[in-house]
This record gives sequence, structure tokens and C-alpha cells, in this order.
Amino acid sequence: ILDPEGNIFFEKRDAAEAMFYEKTKLAGEYRLLVTNKHWSDSQEVTLGVMVGGSKTLKTEHITDVQEQIDVLDTILRDTQAESTYLWIRQKNHLGVVQSMHSRVLWFFLFDFVALTVAAWFQVYYVKSLLMDRRFI
Repeated sequence: ILDPEGNIFFEKRDAAEAMFYEKTKLAGEYRLLVTNKHWSDSQEVTLGVMVGGSKTLKTEHITDVQEQIDVLDTILRDTQAESTYLWIRQKNHLGVVQSMHSRVLWFFLFDFVALTVAAWFQVYYVKSLLMDRRFI
């Protein structure tokens, strides 16, 4: 690897693998030279470059993490409140459905009794009309 001034920054010869980490001191274009002595075989090169990375924590990072925790806390509290609201709403809806079911059942029973009485009265009335034959 050559630095921007053309000096050798890193060199490794006759190795199947090479891995290194170095913090550069010069800004600019670095050149990577890879040779393949076995030109009839294809070779694979993987290059990973980290630009502008910092591994130390700064106070801005900690406040950012605290802000993210606060945002997550707010989201979780909102989700819990919404879940509680939906549970209460579902419970109230179940009570309304049960009350309606009870009223429908009582209406059905009243209607059934009324229709049974009406049918019995009609049968009795028609029977009395047919049985009561008076000759004048």
C-alpha cells in the first residue's frame, strides 16, 4: 500500500492472507497494489476500508444513547397505554354484546309465548265455530 506521497505504507509478500489495521497520518489517495504470480488461476481480493471511524466514546455519544433510550421509553409507554385502552374497550364491548344477547333472548321468549297464545286462541276459536252448529 502506497501513501499519497508514494512511500510504502504497508507491505506483505508471498502471503495467502494479509490483515492489518493502521491509522493513517496523511490525507489523500492511497494505492493498493496486488500481484498474481499464478496468472492462469483467478484470485480473490477483499478490501475493507474504515474512513473516519472513532472507537472512543464521547459525551455526545452518551447523550445520543440517553436520548434514544428516552425515545424508546416514550414509545413503549404509548404502546402500553394504547394496549390498555384497547383491552378496556374490548371488555366494554363484550359487556354490551352480552347485554344485547340477553335482551334478544328475552324478546324471543316473549314473542314465542305471544305467538303460541295467539295460535292456541285461533285454534280454539275456529274449533268453537265449527262445533257450535245451531239450527234456526
